[in-house]
Amino acid sequence: MSTTHKYRSYIDNAPRGARLTGNAEPLVQPKVIAVTAGEPAGVGPELCVRLGAQSRDFALVFIADPQVLRDAARTLNISFDPREWSGRAGANTGAYVLPVRAARPAVPGRLDPLNAPYVIETLNIAVDGCLRGEFAALVTAPVQK
Repeated sequence: MSTTHKYRSYIDNAPRGARLTGNAEPLVQPKVIAVTAGEPAGVGPELCVRLGAQSRDFALVFIADPQVLRDAARTLNISFDPREWSGRAGANTGAYVLPVRAARPAVPGRLDPLNAPYVIETLNIAVDGCLRGEFAALVTAPVQK
């Protein structure tokens, strides 16, 4: 029951590890941590928004439906406007979103089984990115089992 995501080919072709410049000096890049938002009707989107609003010296990439995150930010009255993830080469400190659309709009506290493939796809994208070296680590928000 796997779905295909438009970023799958990007992640499949992402470089693994640090690149070298012409003089063999490693490029210094900030750590990039992938964060999946978990169940869209659960607490995960709110946790992501709270985390994204904090200062940090590394990059966070939220793998989630941007609308779900915007709705959570509005509920919490938190300003949250991450840039769209365009790849590790453009990363610096800050918050990014790698968009994956949920099948159905999320209603807090009301699970929708049609969003299960969305949750699985966010995890697949994050794991693939870690295996390819795109992300240094993966954090997952709670999922409905």
